[in-house]
Amino acid sequence: MSDQDSPVDTINGFVEVYMDPRGVKGSWEALVYIVNEEKTRKIETLAANAQWFEDHMPFEPRFRKSNVLGITAKAIEVVFETGDSGPLTPIGINLPNEQKIREQYGSKSVSLFNINEAYEESTPEGMRTEFSWTPEEAARAKKWGAFALEVTTEIHEVIGHGSGRMADGVGSPHLMLKEQYSAIEETRADLIALYFVADPTLADLGIVGAEDHAELIQTAFEYYARNALVQLRRIREGTTIEEDHMRNRQMIVAWLIAHTRAIEVRKCDGKTYYVMTDAAAFRQGVGRLLAEVQRIKSEGDYEAARALFDAYGIHFDPALRDEVVARVDALHLPSYTAIVMPRLMARSRDGEIVDVEISYPCDLETQMLDFSTFARSADALATPAASR
Repeated sequence: MSDQDSPVDTINGFVEVYMDPRGVKGSWEALVYIVNEEKTRKIETLAANAQWFEDHMPFEPRFRKSNVLGITAKAIEVVFETGDSGPLTPIGINLPNEQKIREQYGSKSVSLFNINEAYEESTPEGMRTEFSWTPEEAARAKKWGAFALEVTTEIHEVIGHGSGRMADGVGSPHLMLKEQYSAIEETRADLIALYFVADPTLADLGIVGAEDHAELIQTAFEYYARNALVQLRRIREGTTIEEDHMRNRQMIVAWLIAHTRAIEVRKCDGKTYYVMTDAAAFRQGVGRLLAEVQRIKSEGDYEAARALFDAYGIHFDPALRDEVVARVDALHLPSYTAIVMPRLMARSRDGEIVDVEISYPCDLETQMLDFSTFARSADALATPAASR
């Protein structure tokens, strides 16, 4: 938290708790990254105005921070990541996870700029066209999708996770909300991103262009609705969603379908589409849901959290999943995207490193086999000779 200026930084430890249903035990992850100074200027604008966003949250004032402290944010270029963060990688990170530390000291956020860029450049065209209702929607996704995802991710991490406070006298939310906590927290951050991506203040701050803002809003909302449908391709068996980010996206979109006119479920030629039809209704519905989700977290209302996800975020129609899987498989579209890391070879002269040669294996299988060789070598070195 105290190191806010290093051009090279790292995350290394047992950090995220998504793999533990109790939300307690962290899984190990490690990243090394460099700061992208040009992109960071924009994300720092969000951090510098964190109090404005806090004051304009669509939830009860008693759940807002009166004095936002220590919000720092960087756009980064990942050099290497492994464990829980690679080769399947996040696109944004906000730490620490502990609510008391966030409220007392603040938080650090990073937007993984080159990962976002790599995802966008590797997205097959069929992923946009197959699930878009109109050619115009697909064209918007191609033109604005990367930027819309970049902006919403930055708001999610910097403002979303860093915002809000617990009600007076209420303890740690992860202990009170139990297995529902991670999904509630991701829902809260996504809702804040969706709510503020449509706020004119983003253009006033220079984060988005005023002339392009309407297109960006439309693209962001269409993408979010579409993604809740497309993500079903990853669940090949069963009828329930287990992963917290997926539960979060499913819950938000299903709730909007049930309670607003923002999203319509349409069918054409035996195919299902989630169509974002009203951007104003979408944002208004997001604000309503956010007010309730923040209340649930701030008051530690476990029963309300469980009821919300049981109704909208966990269960799905297996026939719809089978349809999505068939459409994806017919186009040979991927369920997940893995990132290949650069190979770094130090060049030394007189015992000092003078350069680093960068190359890419460009083959995930080869890289994973190389990593396993490194692991075996490390194990051999760590094993006492007498026990070998």
